[in-house]
Amino acid sequence: MINEDNISASDDAVTKRLKSWGLSAEVVQAFKDQKITEEVFPYLDKNTIDVLIPLIGERILFNLKYKAENSIILQEPAFNEVNQNINDNIIQHIPNNLEKIDNKYDLESILKKYDKGIIVLHEFKNNNKLNFRTRNYLSEIIINYELKDDLDKRLSPERLNLIANKIIELFPTEAKETYIDIDNTNKICITGKGKLYNKWYNKRRELAKLSLIPSGRKGKQKGLKRAREKIENNDAILWLKNSSQPWFKVLQNWQETSGQRRNELLINNISVGQYMAQYPALLNEKGLLL
Repeated sequence: MINEDNISASDDAVTKRLKSWGLSAEVVQAFKDQKITEEVFPYLDKNTIDVLIPLIGERILFNLKYKAENSIILQEPAFNEVNQNINDNIIQHIPNNLEKIDNKYDLESILKKYDKGIIVLHEFKNNNKLNFRTRNYLSEIIINYELKDDLDKRLSPERLNLIANKIIELFPTEAKETYIDIDNTNKICITGKGKLYNKWYNKRRELAKLSLIPSGRKGKQKGLKRAREKIENNDAILWLKNSSQPWFKVLQNWQETSGQRRNELLINNISVGQYMAQYPALLNEKGLLL
């Protein structure tokens, strides 16, 4: 039987997202009328978006924000794949005197900050358990929150143990082993086991592809700093922020800087409107081609 509360929570999550992206009330209502919920939102295709958002300007805004959000959404791999590819324990033991563990860690408050977190809380409230989808949402939110100030942060067994315990406190029907499995003899996370470990590992891999963190263990330079420097010092970026002609040069520089502009949108946490205002070519009559 369909749970109306779940649908309502999912619908509210989509509404909040669209409003935060700066889309009009008409677009928000169109998504409601067509019953575009959080569950089906990731499967929107170009034709559907064209129908839902008929105005070109708003459609550009939506596509920019949608692509930016989904560029680092991580698909949890099959367990066997993780087992084969992770050959060493990246999460290492950190002595207690170096690891600051926040015993005031408020998981419920963290979840309430995010659309998907609200869905997780509603799922448990209505069914007294989580499902595969909401467990993934939960793990994704936790890892994103842990890395919000330092994308290159290493998570210790103590920290993951604390978080896993907080999960069980908030969701008593959940099994701790679902989220993290630690060998108590040497305090090292068992390779490839647990949703938190897998989410963290795959997030690091994706961030490395985007050059937001170092791809290897060498070097101490932080990924965010490197990405910001690339953005600030790149001549093509500066040209695009100050020019919209000739068009052949716009296309050349736009293609050359695609990765850096995506990083800029993610790192600086700016609205789509602010992003578009930086690049006059987007307001050109040919801007839709970009």
